[in-house]
Amino acid sequence: MLIVNKQDGFFHYKYIVNRNMKIFQRSEIEEAISSSTAFATKLIDEIERGFCAYSEGKFNACPIQTMGAPPMDKFPDSEDDSRYAAQVCVKSGYIGGDDYFVLKVASGGYPLPDNWGCMQVFSQRTGKLEALLLDDGILTEIRTAAAGALAAKVLAPKQID
Repeated sequence: MLIVNKQDGFFHYKYIVNRNMKIFQRSEIEEAISSSTAFATKLIDEIERGFCAYSEGKFNACPIQTMGAPPMDKFPDSEDDSRYAAQVCVKSGYIGGDDYFVLKVASGGYPLPDNWGCMQVFSQRTGKLEALLLDDGILTEIRTAAAGALAAKVLAPKQID
């Protein structure tokens, strides 16, 4: 949080940092999600809860911010390359009344070397950053897989002959 005070005709800036903020690296995230067989089931249940909240108008999705893709300027060193597909997206949202809201930053596409991503978890009550998940995009892949599993669970025939 940034606090600005004006004294003696000058602006003084002071940052207040949440000293309890947790930072999780990809290896820690992978260990956490693979250490429990119940994780996949719980994740699918939470994805279902999120879709239901969205359908009920309880999920607040902010407009997606996209950088590096038309109509915005391309990133450097790629102006004349027809293979250019790089972009960075910032997505955010929350379920009203829950404890947190999340910002996700994801990048990828040629000429960027790899897909990358992180998630920032903020308190809805204080606005403070509570956790930084440096997941390199793996959480997006897992969420997509869970959404697919949920679709199969809900839409697949009860019996296949």
